[in-house]
Amino acid sequence: MKKLLNKNRYVVFKLPINWTPQVQDSSNNFTIAEANPELIKLLFEDDPVRYKTFLGFLKTGMKGLIHYKGGQWASYAWMSCPGTPGPNHLPFVRKLGVYWIHYCRTKEEFQNQGLYKQSLVKLCEMARNENPVSEVFIDTEPDNFPSIKAIQRVGFQPDGSIETLSINIPKFRFIKLIKWSKNKEKEKGTGDNE
Repeated sequence: MKKLLNKNRYVVFKLPINWTPQVQDSSNNFTIAEANPELIKLLFEDDPVRYKTFLGFLKTGMKGLIHYKGGQWASYAWMSCPGTPGPNHLPFVRKLGVYWIHYCRTKEEFQNQGLYKQSLVKLCEMARNENPVSEVFIDTEPDNFPSIKAIQRVGFQPDGSIETLSINIPKFRFIKLIKWSKNKEKEKGTGDNE
């Protein structure tokens, strides 16, 4: 059962404006494709939560990438774009007009094959192809060291931390930004909830 009140902390990373993509080794025998309704149906129809979530992401204009082989998914990664809702755990991001990579997962049996890193590079390329000077962010939990390592290897640089407070009442979820400490600055805005 979820707690009524949850305080969460995420470390935030930002892609430098002068970032150039690294050549990716794609010898892992997986297909990587941009998410679309047909692919989501093929890979997630038997998983109603992901199926519904991913179709919802597409309807709002988010972009997603999926690694798969045959009819089995290995990893996925999603990105909020300017004008789309922010990540579910950071809804105030919508106001920022930035790209924000979120909702990434690699199945345990496919970890340590570079799929996550490859997805991050491709999502960054998509954002920069749409807008060469776009701001691209990603966050993760502070103790997720494999994720942090991959994020930094792609070229993201630390950009502070975010603390949120979520209030979980059945059929109602409210997330409040407590603090975004950016680049060692003092508190960067409080009280926004959207």
